[in-house]
Amino acid sequence: MFNRPGFTDLELPQLCEVFTVKGGTGQGHAHWRGKQSRQFFVEMQKANSGVVVNGVVYFLMDALYDAMIISGLGAGIHPDFIFSFDLETEEWREDIQGPISSSFVFDGDFDPQEYFSIWHQLCLAELKGYLVHHQRFCSTMDLWFLTDYETRAWVKEYSIQTESFIPVLEYDVKPLLVLDDGRILIWLGSTGLLLIYDPRTSSFAEVKMRHLAEVGMYTGSLLSLQNGDMV
Repeated sequence: MFNRPGFTDLELPQLCEVFTVKGGTGQGHAHWRGKQSRQFFVEMQKANSGVVVNGVVYFLMDALYDAMIISGLGAGIHPDFIFSFDLETEEWREDIQGPISSSFVFDGDFDPQEYFSIWHQLCLAELKGYLVHHQRFCSTMDLWFLTDYETRAWVKEYSIQTESFIPVLEYDVKPLLVLDDGRILIWLGSTGLLLIYDPRTSSFAEVKMRHLAEVGMYTGSLLSLQNGDMV
C-alpha cells in the first residue's frame, strides 16, 4: 500500500506498508507492516503502472516528476525508471532503467517535448512470464521484454502497427496474454473492446462479447486453505 503525496509534498516520504493475507485459522492477527520508502515516488494513479511477475511487483515512477522536469527540478529522472519489490523477502530490489530513455541523445538536437511526452506513453505488463515495458505512441505499440534482470537486458519482441483497429487517441491499451499460437490478447480501456492481434499477418480481430469496463488475468490465488489447497 502506498499513499500519493501531492506536488507540494515532495519532501515527505511516500508511505509503504505490506499486509500478508494468510489462509486457514490459527494464524494470528495479521497487520500492516511499514517498509522503507524509495527515494522517488512510485506511480499510483495511472492505469497499468504496476504489475506482478514471478513474485516481484514492478512499479513505474510517479508521473508528477514530468512537471518537475519541465520546471527544471528533475534533472536525471527518466520516465521509464522502474522500481521492484520482492514479495517473499518484503524488500526493495535494485532499480531498473527501462529501454526507452536510453535511446535519447541529450545534445543540441534534443527535443524536450518529445522526451516529456514519454511519461504518458508507458505502461507495464506481464507476458510469457516476463516483465514487459510497452510504449504506445500514435499508431505504434512497442513491447519490450526484460529477458535478463541481472544484466538489465531488454529485447523489443513486438512493434505493432495499430492504426487499422486502435484509435490514435486511445491511450489505455493493455496487452493481456500471448496465446499458444503466438497471437496477443489486447484490451482497450476507453471502449471496453477485447482484441486479438496476429503478428504473422499484422491483423486485428475483435472478440465478440459485451464491452468490459475492466479486465485482468487470473494466474492462481494468493490465498490457500490451511491444508494447502488453493482457493
